[in-house]
Amino acid sequence: MRRFFQVKHILLITALFTTDCTCQVNKEIESFVKLPVHIPYQEMDQRVCSMYADSLSTGKTLRLVNYIVSLDCSTCALSHMAAAENLMKNQDELKGVKSVYVIETSSKEAESLYFAFCNARIEGTVYLDTCNAFRRANPHIPDNPLFHTFLLNDEDSVLLVGDPFKNEKMERLFLKVIERERERKGKRLKK
Repeated sequence: MRRFFQVKHILLITALFTTDCTCQVNKEIESFVKLPVHIPYQEMDQRVCSMYADSLSTGKTLRLVNYIVSLDCSTCALSHMAAAENLMKNQDELKGVKSVYVIETSSKEAESLYFAFCNARIEGTVYLDTCNAFRRANPHIPDNPLFHTFLLNDEDSVLLVGDPFKNEKMERLFLKVIERERERKGKRLKK
């Protein structure tokens, strides 16, 4: 129960950094915290852009998930994601955090989106969701795009909501959450 309240407070702080309408945000956060996020890997087409990328994003690891509706896939957004991945690769504190991209798209657009990701040098694992499997599995995720980037732990619980690379406060919070999760996992392994 204590963990639930810690996560709720982290999410509340995150939301306050990213939006002004705290009443609506609180409701959206509560719906996020109540249920884990299930990624239906087997129902989506997995693609890996780089031969150096670790394609095992379904394992017991911290995952920074970016849920993208295909209309959001602009060149600017892709270059931001590539820059964020570069930061993650070059910071020791972020080693072991995997980037996962779930792209909701049509079968017709899937291949061109995949190539756009590869051209932008995205190295995380890309899941092309042509049957809306992710949305069906997670109806509790708000439609607001501010909530479409989140950090999941190995139990699929949301630890942080929001893009940690949009501003310094979010990035510091992101690093603190990762450190706390690793400490928690370390204590659990010692038992």
